[in-house]
Amino acid sequence: MRTTFPKFVSDRPFANPDIAARKLIEIANGVEAVQDDRIYIERVNAPYLASGGSGNDFGAGIARTIAQGWLWRHESGTYVKFTDSGAALFAYYRVPKARRRSRSPSRS
Repeated sequence: MRTTFPKFVSDRPFANPDIAARKLIEIANGVEAVQDDRIYIERVNAPYLASGGSGNDFGAGIARTIAQGWLWRHESGTYVKFTDSGAALFAYYRVPKARRRSRSPSRS
């Protein structure tokens, strides 16, 4: 006879290291960098944990971002920096204000 038990533990949303890495990159992109483009690790960790991630998922996600070449972590572990390929994930073309065309209707 098989007994079914209620499910008390919810699924971990960032159990997959690739998904965790993408979430970390998204959070890091939203954090304001300080001196020399440094992003303090706690400024990424707190929002990640608040969004449902665990400490183990965070570690696996950071390891994956480094393996992918998106982030570089200082040997002390206190901050990370975007690499060129990591920064390219969020790069987009911007037209300088002086070169933009006005979209308002012209007056005759």
